[in-house]
Amino acid sequence: MKNILPIIIAAIVGFLLLADFFLDIPAIKGPAAEVQDWGVILAAFALALATINLIGFHIRQIGRKSKDRIHSLILIVGLLATAISGIFMGTDSAIFDFIFRSIYTSLAAAFYAMTAFHLASASYRAFRLKNPLSAALIVSGVLLMLGKAPIGENIWSGFPVIANWIMEVVNVAGSRGILISTAIGSIAMALRVLTGIDRSYLGSGSE
Repeated sequence: MKNILPIIIAAIVGFLLLADFFLDIPAIKGPAAEVQDWGVILAAFALALATINLIGFHIRQIGRKSKDRIHSLILIVGLLATAISGIFMGTDSAIFDFIFRSIYTSLAAAFYAMTAFHLASASYRAFRLKNPLSAALIVSGVLLMLGKAPIGENIWSGFPVIANWIMEVVNVAGSRGILISTAIGSIAMALRVLTGIDRSYLGSGSE
């Protein structure tokens, strides 16, 4: 019974929201809106619980005198300073603005800079001639770089045309195929959850 009741609730809520989204039935709009409001409230409590759990974990790391305890201390201080300044002083306060502009923005820029090096390394490993598919990847990659870089147009005016054709035809076709297959997989997964076939959200797996 402890597994049946959550499955029934999940199915009712799921089908209610689907019906409200796809069908124009005035009788279900009120209950659907109420369910969505409760979802926002539960998400807020889940975020608060996750924050408490995160702080507790790093406090234990500091208590154990872990070699990374300085990182745990910085995380706790930064989290509390950001939350307190934003909640009690407002997002327009000088402290919150300093944290966002001088710390968060700088760290985000450093993160994206490191991501660029990782992408360059991944591209180097991907551009290896092993089979016809890798050859197609290398050719398309080289044509795109020549078409988008200013030097490519100076070499031959046709490079930008080829690059635009690859982006607008080949890339769009592949992207749409991925999106369609992802949508079909998401629908199948949702139906498994709503019908109770997949019970992984209960911690019991599929039965």
